[in-house]
Amino acid sequence: MQSLAEIRVLDLTRLLPGSFTSLMLADYGAEVIMVEDPKGEGGRHIGPFIEGLSSRHLMLSRNKKSITLNLRTPRGQELLVELARKADILVENFRPGYMDRLGLGYQRLHEVNPRLIFCSLTGYGQTGPNRDKAGHDINYISQTGVLGLSSTQQGSLSFPGVQIADLGGGSLMAVMGILLAVVARAKTGKGQYLDVAMADGITSWLPLVSYEYLAGGRAPGPGEHIYSGSLACYNTYRTKDNRYLALGALEPKFWGEFCTWFGCEEFLPFQRDPAQQPGIKKKLQETFSTKTLAEWLHDSAGRDICLTPVKTIEEALNDPQVFEREMIFEAEHPKAGKIRQLGFPVKMSMTPATYRRGAPLLGEHNEEIYSSLGLGSDDLENLRLEKVI
Repeated sequence: MQSLAEIRVLDLTRLLPGSFTSLMLADYGAEVIMVEDPKGEGGRHIGPFIEGLSSRHLMLSRNKKSITLNLRTPRGQELLVELARKADILVENFRPGYMDRLGLGYQRLHEVNPRLIFCSLTGYGQTGPNRDKAGHDINYISQTGVLGLSSTQQGSLSFPGVQIADLGGGSLMAVMGILLAVVARAKTGKGQYLDVAMADGITSWLPLVSYEYLAGGRAPGPGEHIYSGSLACYNTYRTKDNRYLALGALEPKFWGEFCTWFGCEEFLPFQRDPAQQPGIKKKLQETFSTKTLAEWLHDSAGRDICLTPVKTIEEALNDPQVFEREMIFEAEHPKAGKIRQLGFPVKMSMTPATYRRGAPLLGEHNEEIYSSLGLGSDDLENLRLEKVI
């Protein structure tokens, strides 16, 4: 038994934010049906490839089913309405207004299925002056101030290595909203419309950098916030072999333990004194530069000081902690063979996530899903000839 067993999701999304949203639902038991253009969802065509299959698709589409459907055709639109009658959730990430122009917007589908939860996932949402703007992760984090927070006091910017707005501001917020709507539907019997904007989601991640400004104070400038490099106790330092260590000794107890171990007890009273930070950083950097990363890790082992290596992806994905937490596992795919996958982030004691099936081939489940609408093999062949599926 899984948490979302017997929940059916129509996934009309394209690319990362939508794919990761439906992946989370699929991993925890939902029946996710990818409703793909007959040419296939864009992620299928992004390499590298394993036995002709996109490794990206293998990762993001596991546990899902696939049907093909051309939504730009009248017959395709009719079929989606019929599929929506039997669905619990529909997720789409087209530009605002596109589904309405197809005659497949929330109001239309709500009429045929009042229990349907309809989630629209976009960059800037369905309203506001930016609603029709195109964008990607870099645009959303720059527009919301997140990228600016990564700038140093010298003005240089550091690009995040992962898609913060796509995944954190978009996918995770969409999953949360969908699950909240499922809970509400259990009480009311009715579905609802969810307007999820990646920019909104990432803006909500700003409580610790916005509260001073919103309370009437001054917003932090480049490198001025405690989480963007203003403090010596929360910073990165280069080692003798040009590797880096991350120090996160924010609480006084960690700072005290660090200073005692590092031999700089004179800095104890000045942990958050702005005037002292340049000198403390300079001294810490000079000392860290005297040993290699491996030497510092050996010397600091067992110390309660929040000191970690800045790892490469290869190092991080081969960390014993990652394997102990089963965040990398080996799975079997009918065509690709044995593949390695990222694991499931939420460990549940009674209804855990599972790997139930590999990522589907394009249209692999056409017969299964369309037969539930009363369509036979002859009907499907005609739909193929008419370029509907």
